[in-house]
Parts: sequence; C-alpha cells; structure tokens
Amino acid sequence: MKITNPARTSFQRGTITHEATMAIVLATAVIVGTAQTLAFISHQRRDIDRQSIAIREAGNLLEEIAARPWNDITKENLATLALSDDCNAVLREPRLSITVDSEPAGSGKHISVEIDWLTGPGQRALPLRVAAWRYPTGESDQ
Repeated sequence: MKITNPARTSFQRGTITHEATMAIVLATAVIVGTAQTLAFISHQRRDIDRQSIAIREAGNLLEEIAARPWNDITKENLATLALSDDCNAVLREPRLSITVDSEPAGSGKHISVEIDWLTGPGQRALPLRVAAWRYPTGESDQ
C-alpha cells in the first residue's frame, strides 16, 4: 500500500531549470542595459567636460583681449593668439576664430571669440562663442 502525504506538493520536472534560465536571461538584459546607460552617461560627461574647458578658454582669451590697449585690439594683432596647451590636449583638433568689428561711429568694438572641435569622424561640435564690447576709456586709448 502506497501512502501519500497530502501536504507535499508535486511539481513538474525541469521547472527549476526553466526558472534559472529565465533568471539568467533577465539578469543579462539588466546588465546590458546598465552598461549601455553607463556608457551613454560617460560620453555625455566627457562632452560636458570639453564644453567647460572651451568656455573657460574662450573667457580667458576674451579677458586677455579686453586688457589690451584700445589701439592693439585689431584683427591683425589678435591673429597671434592661440589656444592653451591644456585646451589642445583635451579638445580634438580645436579651431579658434577671433573677430573684431568696429561700430560705424568708431566708438566701440565688438569682439567675438569662437572655438569648435571634432566630436566624431568628420563631425564638429557646435561652435562655442563668447562676445564682448570694448569702448575706449580715455584720450590715451584713442
């Protein structure tokens, strides 16, 4: 005579194998999704760091230009300015463009510093521009 215990539940063979396989598939999907998210965040963080360095560099150049005497603020004189070594090391193939436009009346100068760099193969970042107006401070400046 066979005695069965009603408290014991019966389950199909291989159920644990199916559950383990599904757990492994889900864990793999979570790991892949997390890795892609971390890679995206890392890429965005590097872009922000590059922009921050370009902003700092453009601001420093604009301060250097603004500190010059009024008569020295010309396109020809500013063509000798270059990006710092730190900026060149972080940004891929950076380009610097400085423009000086005088007001028609000649009372002020609009100075613009623009920096852009490569973000990918053949793709440049949107140019970062910083601009200021400079006016003569006295008779010695004119």
